[in-house]
Amino acid sequence: MKILQERLVSVEAHVKDNNIKVMILGLGSVGTYLLDYLVSRNDEAIKVIVVGRSYEKMEKNVNIVRVASLIRGLNKTNIKIVADVDFTDVNSIQNVIEEHKPDFIINSSRAYPGLKYGSISWTNINANGIWTPLAIRFTKNIMEACDQADTNAVVINTSYSDAVIPWLKSAGKAYPDFGRARTALQLS
Repeated sequence: MKILQERLVSVEAHVKDNNIKVMILGLGSVGTYLLDYLVSRNDEAIKVIVVGRSYEKMEKNVNIVRVASLIRGLNKTNIKIVADVDFTDVNSIQNVIEEHKPDFIINSSRAYPGLKYGSISWTNINANGIWTPLAIRFTKNIMEACDQADTNAVVINTSYSDAVIPWLKSAGKAYPDFGRARTALQLS
C-alpha cells in the first residue's frame, strides 16, 4: 500500500474537487451512527458507499437515516448500498474497493452480526485475548484487499482497534491508518 502521505495528497485533491467518497464496511450500530453523522453534514460533495452482507438490513438502516435527514431538512448526501460482499474473501473486498475507489474506508464490521465485542467480558477487565481474534479476521482481510487494490484510501478501523492495529503491526501485516483516537496516538 502507498504511504499515508501519498494517499493524503490524493484525498486532498478530491476534497478540493468536492468529490469525496466514504466507504463504510459493516452497517451495524457504529456504521449507522457514522452514516447519520455524514448525512447530517448536508454536503453534496460526500458520497457514501455502505458495504455489507445483507441488502435488506443495510437498506433498513439507510432508510432510517434518510428519513431522519429529511425531517431535519438535510438530504443532499448520495448513499449507495453494496451487498453480498464477503468479508472472509479478500477478492470480494478488493473488487468493491476497485469499483468505487473510495477516499476513506471505515471498517465497522463484526465477525458475528449483533455481537458487541466486550459485551460478555468480565467487569473491569479488558479481555483482549477473547475479542481480538474475532475483530482481527475481517480487518486483516480488508487490509490485504487494500494492498491488492493499490487504493489511495485512508483506512480507519473502529472494530476493536486497540488490539487489532498493534497486532497486525507487530505481525508485519498492513494495518489501518487510524483507529480510535487513543490508538492512533499510541502508534505514532
